This record gives sequence, C-alpha cells and structure tokens, in this order.
Amino acid sequence: LGPQTVTAIFQILHPLYKSYRAFQKRVELLRQLENTDYGGPLLFYPSQQVRGAITPERNHMVIDVTPRGDRLLKNAGLFRDHRPGTNGQEWKHDFFGGTITASIYLAIKANPECYRFGYEDEVVAKIGCRTFPVPPYRYRTQNGGEKWRQEAVIRPDGFFSIEYLPEKLTRIFLREENCGTEPYRSDNTARKSYKHSILAYHAFLSNADLRRKYFGNARIGVLNTFATQTAMRSAMEVHKGELGNKGTYMLYNVWEDFGDFFRPPPPRPDLFHEPWQRVGQPPFHISKA
Repeated sequence: LGPQTVTAIFQILHPLYKSYRAFQKRVELLRQLENTDYGGPLLFYPSQQVRGAITPERNHMVIDVTPRGDRLLKNAGLFRDHRPGTNGQEWKHDFFGGTITASIYLAIKANPECYRFGYEDEVVAKIGCRTFPVPPYRYRTQNGGEKWRQEAVIRPDGFFSIEYLPEKLTRIFLREENCGTEPYRSDNTARKSYKHSILAYHAFLSNADLRRKYFGNARIGVLNTFATQTAMRSAMEVHKGELGNKGTYMLYNVWEDFGDFFRPPPPRPDLFHEPWQRVGQPPFHISKA
C-alpha cells in the first residue's frame, strides 16, 4: 500500500497483531541498525523525518521497507514487484498517496462481503505498464492561440481497483496527488500542470480503443486529491474552462492535513463512503458500482 504510519499499519494488519504495544515494539526491532536477526534494519524513516524521531511510541512516523527488507521478501517468495514505495525526496507526496490507498483499503476490509480490493501491483501486472501514451490533442495557449501537443505520456501517481460484489463489476482507479507544487494553466509541457493533466487524461480515456486496450471492460476513475481547497477549486475551474462538463471520470477531493503545517494523519476510510466532486455533474460515491 506504500509508506504508512505505524498506527495505519497496525490497522491494516489487525488481527494479526492484537496488541498495539507489541506491534510498536516489533516495528522498532525491525528498524534497529544493529542486533537484528537479519543483519540490519528492515524498516526506515524517510530522512526528512529523522530529526523528529524520538521514540516509536510517538507513532506519527512514516515508515517503509529498506533494500535489505526487499531482499528478505524476495528470498521468502513474498516480494511484490510493482508495489509502491518512496524515494525519500518525495516521501510526503508518496505518503499522501499511500494514505489515500490505505483509507480505501480499510473501508473495504470492513465490508468484505460487498467489495474486493485490488492492490497496485495486481493492477499494474494486469495492465502491463505504469505509463500510457496519449493521442495528439489540441489546446489553447495562454496568448489565445492554438497548438497541438504530440507524444504526451500519462504517469499516474498510483493505482488500485475495486470489485463490486455480487455484480463482479470492476473499477480501476488512477491516483493523482498534489501538495501545492503544480501550476494551474502553464503551457510549459516539460512540467506537469493541472491544465495538461486534465487534457491528457481526456484525450486518453475518451479514446475507446486505447481505453479498451489497457483496461478491458473495467470502468475507470481518476482520483485527484489536493492539500488545500484553493488548489482543488483552481483545478476544477481549469477543468471547466478546458472541457466544460466532459470528463466525468475525473473525481476531486481535498485532504488539508497534507497542507503546509504537516503532521502525518491517520487514514480516512470516509474517503470511500463520502462523495467526490465532479465538474458540472452530481458528486460521485466510489463505494457504489
């Protein structure tokens, strides 16, 4: 599910661990640099958080698996090739996406008779890729002219799927997170922007042949999650200006705990049950097929 806090991992693994204190102790043992049974640490804190680490009981620390841990999983036949992780420099952004996915996972875990959750590695293995070619599309420039963009590529921040039971309908979700670093309407195509993300997704997903090639008969949703209301509103205004009411698969939400004054929050299973916004259309519940 990607980098998580200790509290979130405890919820994900429950009832494998029933005592939170015992689980905290186990995490700290796996994070130690020396005196482990495996020759070194299997878990790590992203470097940006190390200065705030006092004791694991604080439990707000984000943790992920070290290369040594990956090797151990491979030797045990438990490694998942396409699992999400963090490269350290982007840990806050990666954790943002991991926490969204964990939130959906926990909501589905509480309703196993109604849904089946598809992990990122399962989705990527089925699709066969992490990036998608975009057909050429025309766009209006800032100075009022028009241009064609050629050879654009979509690189979602993450993936998961939901199978809705008993209908056995599947929806694949592509994730896009923004912590306030992307411009709104820039035509510098070398840098990601709301405008060109929206246009690229529309050019790709409105092409029936491409959509069927990569996703088969699965329904598609793009979850766009922002750290501030202002950023979300700006993106939706760009969407309205470029596409009008088209692109109903583009879903919008905000999680302000990932804003400037950041402290790793617990998962929010309500993201699964509460509505996501759409441009020019009624809100959408991802809990409904």
